[in-house]
Amino acid sequence: MLSYKPGTLKGKDVEAIHQMRVSARRLQAMLKIFHEHFPAPEFKSHYAVIRQVIRILGRGRELDIILLIVRDYEHSLGGAVNVSMLSNFRRELERERMHEQAIITKGLAAHRLAAFKKAFERFLTMSLGKKSRDKNQTGLSVPFRATGASVLLPLAGDMRRELVRISMRTPEPEKLHKFRIHLKPLRYAMEIYAPEYSPKFGKRLGEIKKVIEMLGSYHDTQVAINRVDRYLESVTTVQRKSPRQAREHSLWALQNFQRRLKLKQHLTLSDLTVRLRGLQERDLRKRLTRAIT
Repeated sequence: MLSYKPGTLKGKDVEAIHQMRVSARRLQAMLKIFHEHFPAPEFKSHYAVIRQVIRILGRGRELDIILLIVRDYEHSLGGAVNVSMLSNFRRELERERMHEQAIITKGLAAHRLAAFKKAFERFLTMSLGKKSRDKNQTGLSVPFRATGASVLLPLAGDMRRELVRISMRTPEPEKLHKFRIHLKPLRYAMEIYAPEYSPKFGKRLGEIKKVIEMLGSYHDTQVAINRVDRYLESVTTVQRKSPRQAREHSLWALQNFQRRLKLKQHLTLSDLTVRLRGLQERDLRKRLTRAIT
């Protein structure tokens, strides 16, 4: 997580902030899954810092995603059409991103992450050392592979409970996003256990990764659509006094961008619905049970 901090602070490498946030989410998920093996007071303190890092980076990452989509579309148009309104939209996003960068820098500095790194390493060393001493005293140890069922099956159960709440006829964006959040800890845990199990287990992991990827694409597009909708509403209000032909000419590129986003979202949702129905029909918890036994 902290290896991406320098690039994140510079604010010019979109992958740095993305990878730092992903690493923080992975760490958060693993701590939550194995929380019973850590002393509670220190655990809560370190867990809170990681949650704050994820929160601090969230808005910057969201703006990075929208900017990537806008720049790709703007580049595809070349000089063939009037892109002035689209360019204005991009520049507004860039100004927001610069402002957000100052917030990220200040927020990360407030948590003194270098000191957190040392404290967290001590916390892990002491926790693992205690588990090792306890094992030596009892003379018992459990192979890592044998812990898979107790870790993975409850996560699969949580995932299934969220899945059945989603209507396959008209999936709600909020429920899809919530389902994606529940699916990520299962993926991260499966990645840790993957070397312990058969290729069949790896195939189940691949299915989960694909669904998360599609859910992410759907969510990113939804965020971009919401932002374009708000911007179009504001500029059309200002431009009502302009001649109709000039107004429509300047807005065309942005409105076409909006239509493309909605088409992309519709196509993604169609493919995603097929995948989600497959997860509903083929109980992942039962398939995981077969893969790890």
